Amino acid sequence: MGSETASVEFVASSAAMKEVLQQVQLVRDSAVAVLVTGERGSGKETVARTIHRTGTRRAEPFVHVDCSELPGEVLGPVLFGERDEGRFELAGSGTLFLDGIECLPLNLQDRLLRILETGTLERASGRRIVPIKARLVASTHEELRALVDQGKFRRDLFCRLNVFPIAVPPLRKRREDVAALAQAFLEEHRDERTPPVRAIEERAMAALKAYAWPDNVRELESVVLAAILGCGNDRIVRLDNLPPAIRQNAPEPAAEAEPVAPVKFEEDRIIPLSELERRAIAHALRVTGGNVTRAARALGIGRATMYRKLDRFKLTNS
Repeated sequence: MGSETASVEFVASSAAMKEVLQQVQLVRDSAVAVLVTGERGSGKETVARTIHRTGTRRAEPFVHVDCSELPGEVLGPVLFGERDEGRFELAGSGTLFLDGIECLPLNLQDRLLRILETGTLERASGRRIVPIKARLVASTHEELRALVDQGKFRRDLFCRLNVFPIAVPPLRKRREDVAALAQAFLEEHRDERTPPVRAIEERAMAALKAYAWPDNVRELESVVLAAILGCGNDRIVRLDNLPPAIRQNAPEPAAEAEPVAPVKFEEDRIIPLSELERRAIAHALRVTGGNVTRAARALGIGRATMYRKLDRFKLTNS
C-alpha cells in the first residue's frame, strides 16, 4: 500500500542524517514502538525500512500500511483481521509500519493501544485472542501533540508511540545529502536499453544543491528521473535538463579566461598520450572520492579495464 520514496539505501552524508542513523542503530534491535516524524517525502519510510533491515528482525516480514489510503471501515479489518488474518498477524515477528498514523480513526486507535498494552489482538468476533509479536513503527507528517489537544488523537496512544521518536529533517536542511541522493537515484533508475548516465555537470549539481526542495527527497527523485530521460547522447545531465525553478538557482558560468598567446613550436611541450590517460584516471578518482566503479563509468571503461590501468600507472583509489 502507498509509499513515499524508499527505493534507495539510507543516505547520510549530512550531520543531521548521521544523527538519525545513530538513533536507528540504538533502537533497531529493540521491541519498543518507534514514531518517525517529518515532512511529506522526507524519507520516513526509508528510516522505517532501515530500522527493520539492519536489526535482528531483518529476516522477518516488513509490512507497510498507509493509513491515509483507506477509510476506517476498511482499515480496521485490514489491520486487525476479521475472517482472515490482518496485517498485524501477517507481520509475524517482523515489523508493521503504519504510515500516516494521524489518519487512524479514534475507535481503531483504541484497538491499537490495547495491542501495545497487552501484546495480544482480539478479533472483532471476540472468539479468538491472538498473540502479537510484530514490532510497530509509525510515521506522521503532522504534529501529534496538537492533534491530542484537539481531541483527534488519543493522549495515551501518543505516549506509547512517542517513547522513541525519530525526526527526519527536510532536504533543505541537509543539502549535503543532495549529491549522494542524486547519484543513488541515477543508479536506481538505470535503463538497460540505454547507456547509463555518466555524470551530472557541475552547474547542474550546484543548482540542485541550492534548490529548496519543498517536496523533499520524493521531488529530487522525480527531477533526476526526468533528467535521465532528457539528457543527450553524451549521457551527461546538464543544467538545461532541469526544471526552470531549479535552473534559476545555478551559479553564473565562470568568465572565460583571456586567450593565451601562441607559443613558438620550439617551446611547445608535447605530453605523451599515456601521461594524459594517467592524469584523466587520477582526476576521475579524485572527483568520485576514490569510487572505482563510478570513476570507470565516467571515463567510459569497464571496471576490469580500470583496475588494469590502476596497476599499470601505480595509482590507488585512496
